[in-house]
Amino acid sequence: MQQIWLTELGWDDALPPLLLQQSHEFLQDYPGLSPLRIPRWLNTSNTLSWSTFVANRVSSISKSTSGQSWSYLRSVDNPADLASRGVSAAELSASSLWWHGPDWLRRYPEYWPALNNELPDTQL
Repeated sequence: MQQIWLTELGWDDALPPLLLQQSHEFLQDYPGLSPLRIPRWLNTSNTLSWSTFVANRVSSISKSTSGQSWSYLRSVDNPADLASRGVSAAELSASSLWWHGPDWLRRYPEYWPALNNELPDTQL
């Protein structure tokens, strides 16, 4: 999907053949998501409810981690970024990153990647 966006095509413009093929393959993979079960804790269709939920979670986390260091998480280590990378249902289903987070997170903090609080330039 990101590749389609990068072409800067108009909404009604036809996709180039390669992107059209990739788009069809991506959509054909959707049924592979059926076996995945991810618990839902909140009805996200209500934006106000979602905003309140996020605000409360951020507040709760901030209070429980006061004095703790926060730092940037590289995209390659961020499970939430898998969806924007266009991984297939099979890849998502088998992804240790998706189900368990980055490997280093299960180690003691002294073994975590060096902190780098500078945000990298993002290239699309």
